[in-house]
Amino acid sequence: QVSAQVIPMTGFASSQESQYTKQNPFNAELSVSQKITGRDSAKDVRHVEIDLGESGLTYRPGDALGVWFENDDELVAELLELVEIKPSEQVKVGDDSLPIAQALRSQFEITQSTVNFVEFWANHTGDKTLLALLEDKANAREYASNHQIVDIIKAAPKAINAQSLVDALRKLTPRLYSIASSQAEVEEEVHLTVGVVSYEQDGVLRTGGASGFLSSRLEEGGTVKV
Repeated sequence: QVSAQVIPMTGFASSQESQYTKQNPFNAELSVSQKITGRDSAKDVRHVEIDLGESGLTYRPGDALGVWFENDDELVAELLELVEIKPSEQVKVGDDSLPIAQALRSQFEITQSTVNFVEFWANHTGDKTLLALLEDKANAREYASNHQIVDIIKAAPKAINAQSLVDALRKLTPRLYSIASSQAEVEEEVHLTVGVVSYEQDGVLRTGGASGFLSSRLEEGGTVKV
């Protein structure tokens, strides 16, 4: 968890620690998401500006900003189709009950996987390829790091109970980005340099959860929790 310290400077009257934390993020505004790499570059790197408004959040150069994101609706739909679950089916998340599509979009990690999920899916499906993969821990770790949840399921598609699926997933956590601005210069803004994670998996384009959110799914003027 990264908690923000309040550093006395012109334009910031507060001298108390900010109330905004990982558990209680601030609803900031995405002001700018601008590609800064050339048209012919293989990399998509973005200059991102976020307006902290009246939050009182302050920082030093080199601090990290925790950015919450929402998963891609199309990715959620693809995953649910593979496991034969209706988007409206209710699941329990803590004390709340909500449609699984909403839960997968905003509550659970589906763009990063773990060996634990590979093992869970291998046991659920009995798939020989996945089970064999688990015999070598190094290979299993590499496979998990290079495959999103949907691609592990796609390798051995099978129906599953909605609650069992979400119970096997990790809760979504914010991505940490190094801050690339000085608050003495930009005041209520915070600037990030974001490399967009983008690759092809079995002929399908996959993007990173947070980098895809900041670069293409969230429009300028939209809300991002930080």
